[in-house]
Amino acid sequence: MNWFARDCLTIDPTGKKVSRVYVSADGVMVPVTTQAEKDQRRQTVEKQRREKQRRKGMRRRRLPAVKKGADQRYKQSYRTVIYGQDKQKYKLVSVRRGNHESMGPRDSRVVRLPGVQEKLGLVDGAVCLRRNLEGLTLTAVGLDFFHLSEHVHGDYLECGAPHQRMETQHGSQTRSRRSSIRDI
Repeated sequence: MNWFARDCLTIDPTGKKVSRVYVSADGVMVPVTTQAEKDQRRQTVEKQRREKQRRKGMRRRRLPAVKKGADQRYKQSYRTVIYGQDKQKYKLVSVRRGNHESMGPRDSRVVRLPGVQEKLGLVDGAVCLRRNLEGLTLTAVGLDFFHLSEHVHGDYLECGAPHQRMETQHGSQTRSRRSSIRDI
């Protein structure tokens, strides 16, 4: 890595240069191979080997030992992204499985986060991730854009969304989502 958090300079609304870093955290469900799937694959391979004729005088190589499979179909892993205003130039992505409490402090030491003037946290609303980011003494913590837009759209529909435009074969007509207003 060839950058530190103090290098992420931007201009604030007052026109002053400040160092600003965004810290984002999210949980991801990763598909893994279970022990049952590994056993099934091994049976299939052994069956194919038995059915396949071997060449005269040649012995088949032994199959490698089976590694232990996972106990569940998906495992939780945690992703942290620390980036500046210029994402292409200043970006650190790290993934951890298991203990998510240590991911924030470890990454903050790598980019030297304590020396930054503005540290903004973006999370999906999970309590454990938010609590972990608050340990980094962030200036502000909020919802990331994707999850914020989900909430805004849900509230919009909940409040009785106004007229929606629907295209028909005879042109466009306006229809309401509310049953009290008739079609125009």
